[in-house]
Amino acid sequence: LGWAGVFGLCLVASVVWGHAYPAMRVWAVLALVTALGPMGVWAAGLMRRRWGAGGGAGGGGLDAELAPVGVGEGEGAPSFGQRKPA
Repeated sequence: LGWAGVFGLCLVASVVWGHAYPAMRVWAVLALVTALGPMGVWAAGLMRRRWGAGGGAGGGGLDAELAPVGVGEGEGAPSFGQRKPA
């Protein structure tokens, strides 16, 4: 958050002092997005956990569709990312 504050201050300073160079503002905006990106991904993960993964009528969503196949059934090592057999 410290770097986001620095880049936010750069944007504010460019407006206050009249430094209207597009490259300066684009640089500050891209740096601000880069600094806040990880927090946005984290917040999106929290929202997904809080409100579920979706799924519609069948329920379960992506997590149920991509569950490990063959775990505990004596079929060897679990293979992740495969759909459950119907």
